[in-house]
Amino acid sequence: MIIVPDMKKILFILISITLFFLGSCTGEEKDIYDGNSNERLTEEEKACREDLQEAENGWIMEYFPNASQYGGYQLLVSFDEDGMATFSAEKAVSGDNTRKESGMYTLKHENGILLSFDTYNRIFHQFSDPQSDGIGFGGDYEFYVMEHTSDHIVLKGKKTYQRVELHRLSTDVSWSEYLSKIDKMATLVDTKYLDMTLNGKPVSMLAKSSFARCFNLSYTTDEAVETHVMSFVLTVEGVQCAQPVTIGGVTVDHFIWDDTTQKLVYKDDENTIEIGTLSINRIFNQTTDTWYFANKRSSTRFRQLWNSMVYIMNSDFNTEFNDFYLGLYANPFEPEENYQAVLAVCRDNIGSVYTTQYEIVEGTTDHIRILWKGYAMSAQYYYKAYEPLLTFLSKEGENEFIIEADNNIYPQEIKFTKVSNPNHWFIISTKQEAH
Repeated sequence: MIIVPDMKKILFILISITLFFLGSCTGEEKDIYDGNSNERLTEEEKACREDLQEAENGWIMEYFPNASQYGGYQLLVSFDEDGMATFSAEKAVSGDNTRKESGMYTLKHENGILLSFDTYNRIFHQFSDPQSDGIGFGGDYEFYVMEHTSDHIVLKGKKTYQRVELHRLSTDVSWSEYLSKIDKMATLVDTKYLDMTLNGKPVSMLAKSSFARCFNLSYTTDEAVETHVMSFVLTVEGVQCAQPVTIGGVTVDHFIWDDTTQKLVYKDDENTIEIGTLSINRIFNQTTDTWYFANKRSSTRFRQLWNSMVYIMNSDFNTEFNDFYLGLYANPFEPEENYQAVLAVCRDNIGSVYTTQYEIVEGTTDHIRILWKGYAMSAQYYYKAYEPLLTFLSKEGENEFIIEADNNIYPQEIKFTKVSNPNHWFIISTKQEAH
């Protein structure tokens, strides 16, 4: 196509005008919008920094790394003018509530104000460490500042969107004093073995992990079965839920510890919800732990039977006895089923399984029966050696025991005493002992 000179001039003028307006619009928009936006962020950042730093005694941080899985933890944090954040935490996190760890923090612009804990410290960053599974607790170390005042700050995890609240800590309480109160509450309720009732009606609580503080709730109504997840953090007065939970039409966001009933309680004008620890016989009936017999610390009769078992294994079967313990047995042909069992192991890791069942004695909190169920694996072949102890444990009419634990929050040792003969008893422990 041939363009005549007049047409060339016209095109040149049109292109020039277009470029002029494009350049003018772009420059004008950038100057007006970006400039004001940066100004606003700078002022907001300054105000936020002042709120963080001016809390003389620091902040209480209610930190939920993953509220749908692990529940929350109490940390204390202070921010200084040199960009250092110092953390301390309850014993469940730090192992020592007087321990402190420091690292750098920054406030920066990134779609808002972003608070980032940049330098690793072993108290705080354990929640965001990927660990061996590549995930760990799945927590954040970078947070958007959603709200802030001199007394209260709300953060949102950059990755998880998890809400984290900071409350200004009063100057009249020391860090270790405050955390000791949290640790005391932990000794009362920090267990996966909890029991809930709504107006006296049971609500099933099943811990989502061994770290507790996060439970699947199941409540049966006339119409259906309600299921909910309740995640909470311990407080000085009881527990605070990550989010309100509605159970049977009752919405609750906190529980208060009642020293009289030894329970966590929520009350309104018409309803009462209570959370307490399970009785020791129900705890043992639900346990998934492995329990080793402490034969050297058990009764004379139990030790005699134990020694007889070891002798028969050596003399009649020409093998060495390794261990004898209580635990769960997973049937390889029914992998979805686990059975309570007495398990025995001899030389070359040859195992014998004697399945049992624990039965709670109704109307008691500390009585349980051990019922004999059957054999598995090579159990029949070695039964001659194990039979005396198995009979001691499960003989009908003599298989009811009174059980006592070292503590009813997370028992590590339990004593079983025969109701039929209090002189016959044995001790089991989560720690393996020399035979």
